[in-house]
Amino acid sequence: MPIRVAVALFAALALQPVAQSPRIVIAVGTALDGRGGVLRNTRLVIQDGKIAAIDPSASPIDYDLRNRTVSPGWIDTHVHLNWHFDDQHKSVSGGEPADQAALFTAEDAWVTLQGGFTTVQSVGAAIDGPVRDRINRGVLPGPRVLTSLRQINNRSGDPDALRALVRQTNQDGADVIKLFATSGLGAGGDQTMTDEQIQAVCGEAKAQGLRSVVHAIGDKGARASVLAGCTAIERGTFVTDETLDYRVKESGEKPMDVIVSATALSAESLGLGDRIGAIAAGYAADIVATAGNPLDDVTAVRRVRFVMKGGKVYRSGS
Repeated sequence: MPIRVAVALFAALALQPVAQSPRIVIAVGTALDGRGGVLRNTRLVIQDGKIAAIDPSASPIDYDLRNRTVSPGWIDTHVHLNWHFDDQHKSVSGGEPADQAALFTAEDAWVTLQGGFTTVQSVGAAIDGPVRDRINRGVLPGPRVLTSLRQINNRSGDPDALRALVRQTNQDGADVIKLFATSGLGAGGDQTMTDEQIQAVCGEAKAQGLRSVVHAIGDKGARASVLAGCTAIERGTFVTDETLDYRVKESGEKPMDVIVSATALSAESLGLGDRIGAIAAGYAADIVATAGNPLDDVTAVRRVRFVMKGGKVYRSGS
């Protein structure tokens, strides 16, 4: 009898409709859509963590941001969440006990989110993993985190060992592979990994379905990375036009270019261009509002007044 009752109860529960998250309506006066366009005098309808609709007649209004400038949540494709200032006010990336490292990383994640960055790529430390996972479970506030979990360099092994390390990094839960093809700027930026090492890392990353992000200061290491099919090159201080196959602009970017770069273009570079980085129906409800319009005064990005990530508000008010 108890078994039949339990079966009936489970069957009844299975037929119940899945509860939806509360519907939220945000009124906006000016919204930069992340793709170079501007929306005016409309409302964003948020449901189940996404922008369900853009409807100027939607009501009732839950958040009135008509005196702010709205944009998609910003994306930083290169951070180190474990870096922090210690008690002596020095910037450090390790050396403390694991519990302290976790707290510093969690603090950095919170401060980053409060600053308007709803997605970051941290490249990368092992502590990023548990912090990312707790953010994803909703038990820790922070931006959406993609992490390499470790950094691969010329001392990480021969090509076979490097392929094995990439496979292990994937199994450990990494979202991306980070490698150092060259030394740092202070050391001259010369190529440190061999062509074969770079090919092994980027080739295996592709085979595992992961992107590969390369630290490359000098042109030789950058060129080797391009030829190896690596996904992205970062730094690139001494990279030539021939290697990159495009001309570098001599002047600075326009304010709208900055917004697009920090939203739609960054989302595309992370392979998430169809999910985040734009104010459009179907995209994640990652929304930032500033006091002032960055198109008129780019320093307005320092005056974040509202932050929503995945439909949940993390900052609201003056």
